[in-house]
Amino acid sequence: MSLLMVTKEETTVRGVTDTGNAEFRVRDYFGGSSGRDTGSEAFVSEQCESATGARSYPVDQFQIALGISQTKHNQRVVFPLTLRYTDAFTAFGPIVGEEQPLWVYTCRAESTPLVSLLPIDSDQLNFRGIRNIFVDVSEVRSIHAYGNHGVHISNLILEEKDGLRAERIVADSRAGIDLPGTHGTSGQFVFVSKGSIWYGSKEYVFESLGWMRSGDATQYVKAGSAGAECIVMRFPYPPGQTIRLAS
Repeated sequence: MSLLMVTKEETTVRGVTDTGNAEFRVRDYFGGSSGRDTGSEAFVSEQCESATGARSYPVDQFQIALGISQTKHNQRVVFPLTLRYTDAFTAFGPIVGEEQPLWVYTCRAESTPLVSLLPIDSDQLNFRGIRNIFVDVSEVRSIHAYGNHGVHISNLILEEKDGLRAERIVADSRAGIDLPGTHGTSGQFVFVSKGSIWYGSKEYVFESLGWMRSGDATQYVKAGSAGAECIVMRFPYPPGQTIRLAS
């Protein structure tokens, strides 16, 4: 199958201590300890107020945050469903839960072991990322018909020349959904944010996550009895929208 779906129950749990000495648990969907070696990496972590310091990664990444109104990112309130995209080597602040934890889903087309804290090592960077996009999904209103009956789309990140794009697909009960192919991208993740979808003979409920490699064809899925909402995250090709810093 070109689309590989994983439920939360099929993830592998491990403990992590980051470079800021914050301890938390993560669940690996792809890469890491998941046993699914697709070249991509995806995991969910519980974040709380002990998460400190700015960060930079050497690969492009999307993050989905499920939180509460007390949660903040760069002093801005994070709503129950938010989406962030950052190019490789982009410095950004963490998403922090102030009174209660929140859950952050990190998705990368390429896996990476490196976590850089800034500004301590910012003088060692040879490159700097260009894009840092933060979207409150609840504020998006650009919904229009999307092919099949009972299926609508809202653009979260408008498509750019290198294929970067993100969208929310909302489907009525039992509606058929054509997930877009990945030609001209570095692959894409599909996150079930409400309801469920059927793929093959299996139902994938809330918090299920799927991966499609670069060059995969359109995939057909079907919304469950309560309908479905999916967040589709398409990675740019070539990866790493960066500029070289002067030496």
